[in-house]
Amino acid sequence: MNFIKSNTYKTILFIFLPVILILLKFFLVANNAIHINYGPHDDSLYITRSLSLLLDGDFGNYDSRLLVKLPGFSYFLAFIRTLGLPYLFTINFLYVLSGIYIFIGLRKFKINNYLLLVSFVFFLFNPITFDGQWFRLLREPLSIILLLFMTGSMLHILSSIKSLEKNYKHFYQCYPNETIFHHHTCCYYNS
Repeated sequence: MNFIKSNTYKTILFIFLPVILILLKFFLVANNAIHINYGPHDDSLYITRSLSLLLDGDFGNYDSRLLVKLPGFSYFLAFIRTLGLPYLFTINFLYVLSGIYIFIGLRKFKINNYLLLVSFVFFLFNPITFDGQWFRLLREPLSIILLLFMTGSMLHILSSIKSLEKNYKHFYQCYPNETIFHHHTCCYYNS
């Protein structure tokens, strides 16, 4: 009976609590508006380029401002507009998704689940994601999300290498200071 109570408690704590916290995060940022500074660069440049992409398929008139900023964020804005997704929801959804990806990667290293849960709460309610710069049409929130996805990818790759070393440790018996590919050929020819 204690086993069932223990599993029920862990299910509630490690599955339902993060889902409730994610929904709370979306609720807290749902009523925020996008801040747009209509200056010659940044916000208005991204908007005009993405609008030109949607209407004409190019970046609009060729002038001195055309290539001031990299075009990736304008492509992103045009893409989410084509899908009909709101900007703030998409940014926050991708932020939460990148956090889940990182914490799944961290779990593969057998880190304490309670520590991961507390870290996820701090990650989820990061004050940067409630700041005014997060609600502007700038490339920084998307750059942060891409960095988080790359960090999560590195964690998954490192955990795969770690499991590869554990599963193929007989390759390391030939020459312990060489790479795994050289061990494979070495062990193959010596056997």
